[in-house]
Amino acid sequence: MVPSTDTRASGESLVLTRRAEILEVADRHGVHGLRWWPPQPGDFVVAGLSDRLRQLQADLERTLGCPVALYVIENWAGEDRSRLEAETVQLDEGGQDVGADLSA
Repeated sequence: MVPSTDTRASGESLVLTRRAEILEVADRHGVHGLRWWPPQPGDFVVAGLSDRLRQLQADLERTLGCPVALYVIENWAGEDRSRLEAETVQLDEGGQDVGADLSA
């Protein structure tokens, strides 16, 4: 099923509006390099197998007000990792220009 443009736009709006809060929550849990996986606002890719992923998930759900799924990139095969990096949006300042990624 291909997501509608409206679904992507609403997810994009929520992620952009709450970006600072999302990054603050991730930072509290020691997670850096958090990536959003459009179009759902609650789909994120994380690097590293933190023992705090369940708490991070719960805190992000409270912050966003929607269900959150966390995908650990180390659990994906090499070519799938490349696809994930191409399909996801880096949220922290060390990553790509978020506005440019979201307008694609």
